Amino acid sequence: MRLRQISTMVFVGSMMSLLCCGVMSEQHDANDIARDIMHETNKYRLMHDLKPLEWDPALADMAQRHSSDMVDRNFFSHVTPDGKTMRDRAVELGLYSETSQQIAENIGMITPGILTNKNVYVPDTPGGIAFTQVALWVQSPGHRLNMLNPDYKFIGVGVRFDGVRYYYITQVFR
Repeated sequence: MRLRQISTMVFVGSMMSLLCCGVMSEQHDANDIARDIMHETNKYRLMHDLKPLEWDPALADMAQRHSSDMVDRNFFSHVTPDGKTMRDRAVELGLYSETSQQIAENIGMITPGILTNKNVYVPDTPGGIAFTQVALWVQSPGHRLNMLNPDYKFIGVGVRFDGVRYYYITQVFR
């Protein structure tokens, strides 16, 4: 009997730690997170005397498609399992040609309610997820350059929750 009580306490304690640590995160509205990521990105640009980016629905559609594809096919990369790059995807949607303009992409995968591998706590709110993801991109030279490129005028963000743990986030600039 004593062993059953201990086992039950361990199970309940484990479930409580899962809940508090984000493994069983409540799903937040992806549009709220996307909007907040755009705002956080623009705040960062303003700190560097750059104009804010304007929301572009076509870029947001491209970003959303990629985030959804990563969840649906269980991968995390700028290149799809069938070898399509970000530029390939942009060309297919009519958003890029060799003679038109630059285009760039940041991707992220984040779990709310836990510490990241960079020892950053991810608050389990749309704003907290957005703030932390942008902060993590700022720490990466390539991602930071995309956010601070003065040639970019537009942004689109797509967010998809995998239903269990992770938010897959794609940010596209042109």
